[in-house]
Amino acid sequence: MFNAITQNLFHGASYSAVGSFLSVSNGSLGTSPSSSSPQDLRTIFKKFDLDPKVTRYACCTLPTCSAIYPPTFDALHKTFSYPLRCQQAKFGKVCGSHLVEKSLVMNGQSIPRPIKQYPYRHFHDHVGSMLSRPGIEQAIQSHVYSTTYIQEITDIMSSPALRNLIGVDGRPFLQTHGTDLNLVWSLCVDWYNPRQNKAAGKSVSTGVISMICLSLPQHLRTREENIHVSGVIPGPSEPSLDAVNHFLEPLIDELKESYEDGIYYSRTYDYPSGRSSRSAIVPVICDTMASKKVTGHCGHRGKYFCSRCRLPRNQLQENFDANAWPPGLTREDHVALADAWRNMETLSAQISAVKRHGIRWSVLLKLPYWQPSQWTITEGMHVLLLGVIPRHCRDLLGLNMKELPSRDIDEDDEGPHDASMKRGRKALQTQSFQKLKKLKMRVLKALCLEMGVVLPAPKGRRTKLEYVNGLLVSQYPCFLLTFLFSSLST
Repeated sequence: MFNAITQNLFHGASYSAVGSFLSVSNGSLGTSPSSSSPQDLRTIFKKFDLDPKVTRYACCTLPTCSAIYPPTFDALHKTFSYPLRCQQAKFGKVCGSHLVEKSLVMNGQSIPRPIKQYPYRHFHDHVGSMLSRPGIEQAIQSHVYSTTYIQEITDIMSSPALRNLIGVDGRPFLQTHGTDLNLVWSLCVDWYNPRQNKAAGKSVSTGVISMICLSLPQHLRTREENIHVSGVIPGPSEPSLDAVNHFLEPLIDELKESYEDGIYYSRTYDYPSGRSSRSAIVPVICDTMASKKVTGHCGHRGKYFCSRCRLPRNQLQENFDANAWPPGLTREDHVALADAWRNMETLSAQISAVKRHGIRWSVLLKLPYWQPSQWTITEGMHVLLLGVIPRHCRDLLGLNMKELPSRDIDEDDEGPHDASMKRGRKALQTQSFQKLKKLKMRVLKALCLEMGVVLPAPKGRRTKLEYVNGLLVSQYPCFLLTFLFSSLST
């Protein structure tokens, strides 16, 4: 078993190759396949407790709901089972969507399995595996000690926000006491297209919830083994607005337990007799749209578009003095508005409240120390690498003249949904001018990009007619003759 693990982990042998090795080894030792000797690498991983602790939740298929349900052990069939329908209630109405389908047969019986799964890796398990590796604890302690007490800000760990963070015992969180180890983390939530990115935007979205330990030195933070991938949010559509809270809740519950009570690990690399650890999330680093969903702020087109200040949108073009901008809400005021929004009985009331105050409830508010206005950070990758630089290359340098100008597509536009694109492709196949004209502008733009349609340089903002004619003429050249003859006859 040890040789099988070594071949897989250190030499990259596949599961099938290791399985062949186990069969040969058992045969040479005279062990029958029916004996207790493992025949599969996954069984060995379970024996050595090397697999990460993962819970597979059943997820509601409606993006507006997206409630998740943990499995319960079914003693009758000796397997895990899930509820048949979604039991999430909102505004007095139960969702009721199907959660499972009968597709697995065990002992002659059909066992339901989730239609959509949300795999969640437990946070405590990741911290335990990280502290079991050599050099990690020493690197954390030396880095935190070297950055906590210096006046010059050379790293986020030397920032006032972390130096002034107070633990549950009333003392600075970063100051270690005895064998306890306190860790600071950043949270990132983002969506990507598993079918490769296209200039038209995402038509299928899969989300990732990940965390980076800021207590580690910079050269160790983003190593694969140190990044905690908490969960993968299933597609094909993103959860809408506050529905993302369902996916974050298991992680936030573990983080709250870690901060308030501490987690005891029976053995770490530097402390064979065990030690306790506490963890806290400080910055939430996402792009603009994801950060609004995760932190509960309104969108960038709302009245209070900024997460850090309360400058109304109608004063954006006349107030350039940053010192005169109203400060962001305190945690107490933010929680009051979020709780009021959460307790409203109708959707229209919630929409009106967001228009007035720009605040929704977020599961991050369950953490007693988290500051919504101060600790929400918009990362610069989307602004620079995916916004300014591509626009400069496409518009000013003209490096991709075969594609539509980037000004035809909003930087914040996520692109049409997969269902809208299917309707658009079907309308294009029927060569129906009227059906294409009924499509939304973003669908027509995406179809032009997908089909490689080359349009002449626009004199102003393009109209639907230009996109429709460009699609039909490029895909069906005979349509031009039909169009001309029909025009002459009329």
